[in-house]
Amino acid sequence: QAILLVPDDKNLLERAAIAALEAHDYGLTETLLPKLTESSNATLVRFQFYAHTNNWPKLIEVAKQSELVPEHERVPMTTMGRLAALMSAGGKRQDQHDELKRILEAANGNVRAYVLVSEFATRLGHQDDGDEAYNRALTTVEKEAHLFGRQMLARLASRRGDWRAVVRLLDGHIDTYADSDELSLLATAFVNENPTRRRALSFFKELDPSIRNQPHYAIAYGLLESKRGDLAAAEKVLEEVLSTDPKNLTALRNLFA
Repeated sequence: QAILLVPDDKNLLERAAIAALEAHDYGLTETLLPKLTESSNATLVRFQFYAHTNNWPKLIEVAKQSELVPEHERVPMTTMGRLAALMSAGGKRQDQHDELKRILEAANGNVRAYVLVSEFATRLGHQDDGDEAYNRALTTVEKEAHLFGRQMLARLASRRGDWRAVVRLLDGHIDTYADSDELSLLATAFVNENPTRRRALSFFKELDPSIRNQPHYAIAYGLLESKRGDLAAAEKVLEEVLSTDPKNLTALRNLFA
């Protein structure tokens, strides 16, 4: 609506592009990109858009403009540019391995860069390189000043099924009074972690009822109680979910179990 009212407002267009990107509306983001003037935010939006859409040639091009972005963004950007070049080039496995090693060393303690190397190494079939980058990220994350690096690593840990790491990375580091992707991920981690830790139960009990009663969290809590052996508590929670949403197959399946 705002763009229709003031279609040439450069500041508004930049903010709209950021909002569209964060909402995963890549169609709107792509429409807005040509209208953005050169700035730090515009460069980051282009960079993130091309990364999300796997546009390696454009990503390589934008990564060369790392001097336009804040200093803490430069290592992840240049790392992603080199990884994009690696994805474009293909080549022999040994050459890929050697380049991944060089990129890993150049990451120089940057958690977000390590996460990127781990993801792309695994994607290219270099599992050992992916494991090394992941382990380096876990080792250095406590020195990470930016929460985004911790969150990126937590998402990678979840994809690897490392639920203990997810709990360590997020518990006590995110807002538990507002729903978010990270809070949802932490709830899932508490349920999936083996053995179940005592903290898991208090986590759910400390959640505000407006969050705890949402189906995702309620089902997760029911699963936790089931794992703990309190079947009566699990049954009560899952039946409450089904009372408001009888077609919730996740709740039904877990109640049946």
